[in-house]
Amino acid sequence: MTNFSDLGVDEISHYMFRFPSGCIANISSSYNLKMNNLATIYGDQGFIDFPDFQKGERFTVSKHNGTNDIQETIEIVEENHTNGFIYQADEVAKCIHKGKLESTIIPIEETISIMEVMDTMRLQWGFKYPFE
Repeated sequence: MTNFSDLGVDEISHYMFRFPSGCIANISSSYNLKMNNLATIYGDQGFIDFPDFQKGERFTVSKHNGTNDIQETIEIVEENHTNGFIYQADEVAKCIHKGKLESTIIPIEETISIMEVMDTMRLQWGFKYPFE
C-alpha cells in the first residue's frame, strides 16, 4: 500500500511480505512523515531491537524461552556507516578487483528476484515509469 505525492513519488508506504519459511515482514517508510527509525526482528527464542536502525551503533538482543519473560539481554555495539550503501559499493569494488562478474553475497538470481518483487509491487500500486 502506498500514497503518492503530487509529483508521483511514493510519499508514504507500507509493505507486508510473507516468505516461504512462514516469516512475515512489516515495513513502513516515508520521506516526509516523522517516523521512528527503528527495527525489531522477532524469533521464537527472542528478539533484536535496533533503536536507531540506519545510523545507530547499538542494538539489543533479548532472549526468552517462548514466554514473555526475558531470560537474558545483551547490548551490542558495532560500527555502522551513516550511508548503508557503502557495503554494496565495497562489495562491487571487491568483485571488480577480483575480476568477478557477480557477488557470492548477492548473486544475480537474488537481484532478479528482488526486482521481480519490486515490479509486482509497482503493478499492485498501478505505478508505471514514463518510459513504460
